[in-house]
Formats: sequence, structure tokens, C-alpha cells
Amino acid sequence: MPQGFAGVRRIVDIPANTAPFLAILATTTSRRVVIDESQITSTGATNTPQGVIDYQLPNDGSANGFSTTFRITEGDEGIIGSASLPIVLGNPIAGHAEKGEIVGQVGQYIVGMPGGQPLPATTLIKLRSGTATGTSVVLSEYN
Repeated sequence: MPQGFAGVRRIVDIPANTAPFLAILATTTSRRVVIDESQITSTGATNTPQGVIDYQLPNDGSANGFSTTFRITEGDEGIIGSASLPIVLGNPIAGHAEKGEIVGQVGQYIVGMPGGQPLPATTLIKLRSGTATGTSVVLSEYN
């Protein structure tokens, strides 16, 4: 990771548009999440970017979330493949307390919660390729 990077960065392979959406879970306490199409797969093989990603969000305005499908394409102001404007969850500017609000949390035990079971990790977003060919994305979770 680059010096000063506080978070987790990983490459995730996402399915074609004929498959169900892939739920992306938080792997750290995330205040901002950035998703962009990758030039390589999670195994290091060459990935051919598709230029279109379909996604669903937990806060889409529906009763249970993850009900509305959004689409982002490379023609949307350079979103896909652009270092300046990928899919961004959260706010880069502190909007709550001194560090900003948390958009995702890794699964963990909560002191005082009955049952003794850990709470599950937050589902940050659900993704799939916008074409009949799967693709890969770089997912950066910032603490």
C-alpha cells in the first residue's frame, strides 16, 4: 500500500449481468469507499474492462434497500477508469465528528449485546458487470 494509506485495498471479480449481484462486505471500519474497474483480476490475470457496472445501494430510498439498480458507464464523465471520478460511497470531508461518519463496519462482537453472536459485516454495495462478461474492480476502503 502507498505510504500513508489508512484502509484496505483489494481487487474483486464481479459476475456478468446474467448472474445475481455480488454483495461487497466491509473488511474494515470504512468512512469512504472507492470502486473503479480494474485492469487485472484478483488472480493477477489481464482483465478487459467492460466500461459499464450495475450496482445497488443500501440507501436507495426503498424500504429495505438494494431494490433499485443503478448503472454507471465510462461515458458518465469518465467514471470508469478515471482516477478522479469512480463510484464513491461516503464523504471525503468529515461530516460527523472529527473523522466523518462510518459507512461500513467489519463483523464484530458488541459488548453487552445478548446472544453472544457477532454482528455481520456491513454490506456496502452490490455489484455486477453491465455486460454479459464479468469484470474486476479495485475496491478501496478508507478508515
